[in-house]
Amino acid sequence: HKQKMKYLKEMFSSKKKIFQSRSRVKHPLEAANELSGKYNKLIMIAGSDRVSEFKSLLNTYNGKKGGHGSYEFEEIEVKSAGERDPDADGASGMSASKMRKAATQGDFDAFQTGVSNQLNEKDKRKMMNEVRKGLKLDAILEGMKRRRGIQKPVEDENIDLKDANELSWQGYDTVSLSTCNEAYELFDEIVNSISESSFTKSELAYLKESLILVDNCLTITQIPETMVDKQDVQNYMEYSDKAIKLLESVGKRVGIPFNYSFLNELQVSMAN
Repeated sequence: HKQKMKYLKEMFSSKKKIFQSRSRVKHPLEAANELSGKYNKLIMIAGSDRVSEFKSLLNTYNGKKGGHGSYEFEEIEVKSAGERDPDADGASGMSASKMRKAATQGDFDAFQTGVSNQLNEKDKRKMMNEVRKGLKLDAILEGMKRRRGIQKPVEDENIDLKDANELSWQGYDTVSLSTCNEAYELFDEIVNSISESSFTKSELAYLKESLILVDNCLTITQIPETMVDKQDVQNYMEYSDKAIKLLESVGKRVGIPFNYSFLNELQVSMAN
């Protein structure tokens, strides 16, 4: 939390006096609860692909008491931070998942695409190494190695794209998560962006089970079309339905609108 605030203030130094943060506030509903009574209008900034979800979530619980507490505003508005194309190169296609992947691979050029130019190269590299540390990886000290003439900059070339898009969580290693960007981004957010302390033990168990179910679903989708039988289709429908229910249940409890629409889309594909 302190690291995030530090970089936020460095990247937007002219606005740092207006930044407020509470380490205990981890979700939009908790933030709304914290601000309730202090302001009449709540404005949230979100990625273009999440605007409708957060607008629905925040308005649904406005004036209602729940596990997050309670809040009430005369008006709630959710604005887009800008259009995002997950398939695009550069800033418009950047995401937290892509930055973690770049950090995992030691790809500084890709990583810095998602960092404000208000930071110099030294600070950008420091940020990448702090992300690597959070992912239990060693730091890459390219600048020091160059200055001392020890060797050329070293990147983690042994970690391929698929490995960077698989996850290890609660004792389970995914196998097929890398085959679906939407699935990877969903669980990457859960595993690497949201603190485990945000969930109860039962919620963590539900999320682990949903991860396993989704991974199994994606494994089924990799079977050649000519080899897919009725049992495969039945298994996919069963696994995906259960995963959706688990994600929906946890999402409602903690106030996070998990995006699992890819499961519905794949259900249609499998049925055909």
